[in-house]
Amino acid sequence: MDYVPALKLNFWPTNMQPFLNRLKNHRPLLYEKIKNTHMHLVPKWSRLTSLSNQEFEFRYSLSEIEVILAENRNMRAKCLNGIARSIYYKYLYRSTELTSYTVKTTALWMCETFEIDEKVSNDELAYKWIDFMCNHLEMGYCPHYFVENLNIWQHHEREDLNKALDILRSKIDLNDRTIPTNDCSRYFDISPLKLLDEEQSDSEEQTIENLSKTFDEDYKEFQRQ
Repeated sequence: MDYVPALKLNFWPTNMQPFLNRLKNHRPLLYEKIKNTHMHLVPKWSRLTSLSNQEFEFRYSLSEIEVILAENRNMRAKCLNGIARSIYYKYLYRSTELTSYTVKTTALWMCETFEIDEKVSNDELAYKWIDFMCNHLEMGYCPHYFVENLNIWQHHEREDLNKALDILRSKIDLNDRTIPTNDCSRYFDISPLKLLDEEQSDSEEQTIENLSKTFDEDYKEFQRQ
């Protein structure tokens, strides 16, 4: 575990207000859990300024909010995170400059803007995420989930976004069920994850839930990096 100095904010910055308003209007129960949460500022150099500014730059830490969001996902939303992360680490991680923050951001937007049915299959979730990614890659724009008017791809070259777009459109093999984890040396087999139906036994549902938890724990590990 890493420890870093942080400044606790006892207020919500102006550019966070649209996120709170959006949450209040569309997910009021979640809003009630988040509205009294605190943000922090942590020292982090943006690398967009001269080295002399390194000791003076800070960024938002939204970890507490992200934990609440993660804890309130349903099983399908957890699987969406795992599937999106799996595709990213197998196909995009070493081939493009996109970071894992893209996975987190797109999954959060999808959980908010799409109704993810509990009975949707994993292949459907994969296709939905790929389609969502392709639409935004074409525009070259992926809005930050929390901060207004911020494109998380603003410093990516168009060529790199096009490369990611081409991979997602033509290189993804959903029949290949082996997926790399964060160190790209271990693999999970997600073939047991399938469409839930009324005939499934409790043991099968428990298997799916356990795998979902595994995905979620691994995803949180990436968040901390």
